[in-house]
Amino acid sequence: MSKQEGGANASSWVVASRRNSAVSRAPERRPTEDPNRRGQEAGRGSRGGGWRNPSGLQQPVAAGLREPPLCFGLNNVWVGAVIGRGGSKIKDIQITTNTKIQIIKGHSEEAEVRIFGNKVMQAKAKTVIDNLVKKQENYNSKLRTDIIAFQPSVGRDVKTDNNVTENQPLIDWDQIREDALKWGKKKWEDLPPIKKNLYVESEATSSMSQVQVDIWRKENYNIMCDDLKEGEKRRIPNPTCKFEDAFQCYPEVMENIKKAGFQKPTPIQSQSWPIVLQGVDLIGVAQTGTGKTLSYLMPGFIHLDSQPVIRGKRSGPGMLVLTPTRELALQVEAECSKTAVSTVKQNIIVTTEEEKRSHIQTFLESMSPKDKVIVFVSRKAVADHLSSDLILRHVSVESLHGNREQSDRERALENFKTGKVRILIATDLASRGLDVLDITHVYNYDFPRNIEEYVHRVGRTGRAGRTGISITLLTRNDWRVAGELINILERARQSIPEDLVAMAKRYEVNKLKKEMEKKLGKPQGKPQKFYY
Repeated sequence: MSKQEGGANASSWVVASRRNSAVSRAPERRPTEDPNRRGQEAGRGSRGGGWRNPSGLQQPVAAGLREPPLCFGLNNVWVGAVIGRGGSKIKDIQITTNTKIQIIKGHSEEAEVRIFGNKVMQAKAKTVIDNLVKKQENYNSKLRTDIIAFQPSVGRDVKTDNNVTENQPLIDWDQIREDALKWGKKKWEDLPPIKKNLYVESEATSSMSQVQVDIWRKENYNIMCDDLKEGEKRRIPNPTCKFEDAFQCYPEVMENIKKAGFQKPTPIQSQSWPIVLQGVDLIGVAQTGTGKTLSYLMPGFIHLDSQPVIRGKRSGPGMLVLTPTRELALQVEAECSKTAVSTVKQNIIVTTEEEKRSHIQTFLESMSPKDKVIVFVSRKAVADHLSSDLILRHVSVESLHGNREQSDRERALENFKTGKVRILIATDLASRGLDVLDITHVYNYDFPRNIEEYVHRVGRTGRAGRTGISITLLTRNDWRVAGELINILERARQSIPEDLVAMAKRYEVNKLKKEMEKKLGKPQGKPQKFYY
């Protein structure tokens, strides 16, 4: 079932199809794991001294006499308290007691603790660990007592309860509701008006007689329509049999429909679009795969672009889609990508580290006086070196990164926004939250750490209905992201360089080769899992 809510209207249309669908789900099976299968540790010494296990890993050895380790069990609940954040506590214990400590994950409720060193230091380390556990137990016990003290006194005598000293005042729910209503009115009273009715009925749709409409609905899954408004019923619009009948006034939508390869609207879409485009609430019911998603997405896109306040001056999301599962949300995102208008042209240049400087110099020399570019680099030192080099070449430029003073960063950003400086060199500090509407180019001198940062960088241009260009330099060091980058370019219908495709293939071949080598050299037996 798909649901489209309009927010303000209290009444709804209902469009339903009388075809049933069944969904079956196979039970999930999880692989079983033999709890008795564990790696064994060898006690054989080597030239460098120490303990080795079958996987060849060097085990820690404390300074002093080579004594057998002191082993004891530790409840998994207290493992975190002993290790500390980032291993800080266990490191302190090892330093102060001159020992080496291992905590090995067990298959039961207890972990195994091994302390390496002489007997005196082993006993000292164990005492420290026992004190830590006891301290944590006392803290948890006190915390439970405090929680009980603040619980409501339902089902017990407040007078005889030592934890509660006085009665809590009653909550005035009527006053809370009244304040909430006042706050809600104040919140929405200053918002700009919303334009709801965006439907222009075509001549072909308006000329359909009631008999033709009834025949069409019967032939298309026997569609049933009803107005749930109490009192006088409204006229249910005629269905739009072609895309042109619904979107004749929106050429950009029609262009994307043709690019996506859609032939004609589905029955649920034909009947839903005239209703939703008028801003009327709609409940649509149809079987899986009948196009319910686009029945509300297409009118939603039009509503977003047709409001009196331009998108650049609005705050918050313009359209909210709620789905019961994450998988359905991903499907909706995929449908949005098919019909989305790409406002950024993405150019990818596969090059080397030595040639990057010449590429950016060529680009900056070809900039027009109206262009404004933000150059993203990976490190603060690169930003300083690149900006210094450009200043020596008499190019007006500003840099933005975390090592600069706050006043310097504010001045650099203000100069860039006002146009006093048209080149800004920045780290990923500026990839999120930087709202400059007239950026014409984004130049990725260094590729970001992950593909999500790349999307945020590219999003700095092509904002508020404008178009933009992004240029990205890619070297062999970045070949691990080549495949993901190709997916992004395909979804945005961008051209994909052959060098990028070749780089992605080489990376996959190299990755497969390393996996095979690792598999062939893997020792037998299941290795032990270490907490620390």
